[in-house]
Amino acid sequence: MQLGGVLAVVVVVGYVGFELHAIGQNKYRTEKDFVYQQFIGAQQAQQLCGGSEDQVADFERNLKSVTRRATETVKSKQPELDEAGLIQAMAELASSARSEVTEVIDSNGCKDIEAFKLMKRYEYLAGLNLP
Repeated sequence: MQLGGVLAVVVVVGYVGFELHAIGQNKYRTEKDFVYQQFIGAQQAQQLCGGSEDQVADFERNLKSVTRRATETVKSKQPELDEAGLIQAMAELASSARSEVTEVIDSNGCKDIEAFKLMKRYEYLAGLNLP
């Protein structure tokens, strides 16, 4: 095999390996429980920093949909949970997200770029049209 052919195979294998690694690293971002925590974090930022009240109804509707899906995901990951355990698991997810956002806002304030990003996330999530 010529050097050019070997080099092409090495490049293709390296690229495929890199792509598979990247997909594996970002898979959690599509998990329903992670998305639920993103919603809760954005909601916490909106409550702490204030914001437009115009989008609250839309956000709550979308949050309800995401909560239902996240609950199903947690139930499928932990089938041994009864109703009380499932409620506790969801409360822990929400508490974790709220505490992270509260810590960021308490230490940096609402004028910080991270708070700004959370407020923009709230607006974006409110604008989704989830079933």
